[in-house]
Amino acid sequence: MKKIIYLTLALCALCVMIFAGCSDGGSGSVTVDFETDGGSEVDSVSLDVGGRLPSDYFRTGSNVPTKDGYRFKGWAIIEEIEEPDEPEEGEEAGETPTPEVKEVTVISTAKTFWEDTTLTAQWVRRITIIFDLGSGVSGDAPESVAIDENTGLGSKYPTPSRAGTATIKWSFIGWFNGGAMYAVNTPIVTDEDTFTLTAQWEREEEYRPANAQSPAIHPGNHFVEIVSGGTITDAKTGVDFTANGLFSNIEKGQGVLSSKWYRTTTEAEANAATADNPKGEVIVTQNASAGSPHELSLPFAWHEDAAGEYWYYVVVTNTNEKATSKKQSSSITQNRLKVIVSD
Repeated sequence: MKKIIYLTLALCALCVMIFAGCSDGGSGSVTVDFETDGGSEVDSVSLDVGGRLPSDYFRTGSNVPTKDGYRFKGWAIIEEIEEPDEPEEGEEAGETPTPEVKEVTVISTAKTFWEDTTLTAQWVRRITIIFDLGSGVSGDAPESVAIDENTGLGSKYPTPSRAGTATIKWSFIGWFNGGAMYAVNTPIVTDEDTFTLTAQWEREEEYRPANAQSPAIHPGNHFVEIVSGGTITDAKTGVDFTANGLFSNIEKGQGVLSSKWYRTTTEAEANAATADNPKGEVIVTQNASAGSPHELSLPFAWHEDAAGEYWYYVVVTNTNEKATSKKQSSSITQNRLKVIVSD
């Protein structure tokens, strides 16, 4: 009977000790060891039971390991788990070896440690991307960048430019490796430490003449007597006083036309006028529309003048901003239109 009483008291004392150890939050300390898997060493650390690692052990900090060619992802607890295989037909359980199965649990700064623990560094391999502008292309290529394997360039995707000439323009198509095009988010997979991307270009030839081409014009040229306040009609003159078909025969649609009607009061002044040095005053101006910049027609609208003789002519100008030297060229009607206004 006494033995039973002593045994009962011993068990009660043991329970009290266990309860006391739990109720005070856990006394003592635990040790956390670090396995860096080929990275720089990290010293073991002693923590209070239930304690946490300082933040400088995660991602950035003095206790974060480094490894050439890799980026540190964090710490993990790795546990080996035995999972027996299902025996094949004719085999007894336990005859086949049990494969090694590992459970990887990545931890965070919130992890609390209640026992001695070994943490293993987790790494992701880095690839250095080298950019090549292509054979025969001058200029500085974009600087190399490092990215995680199996990821794309993302915001590190560069868009280079290539110098052209007066007649040739180059457009960047994209980055290629072995015939495959790599877009912004195309994953890059390789066993090598470096990966070269070569730029491909599209050549655009652009016609850039030295001088703007002179426009061709064909307005009417007739003598007519106009009574002040009257109108010009086919019945009176026998012709249509419309300068139409003003056009510029421009290579590849380059150039924009504009025209002006000039008026002089003497024949000598009218005859002395040239395309580059017109005489008299401008009475009508017309610019070609955006929809048809290479053709325009300008009806002759006589100016209501006092009685007298007047001479009219047209100057048409072609403006070609792509010309490398002379960007404007003008033409003038060969003849002059004489108008007599009588009271």
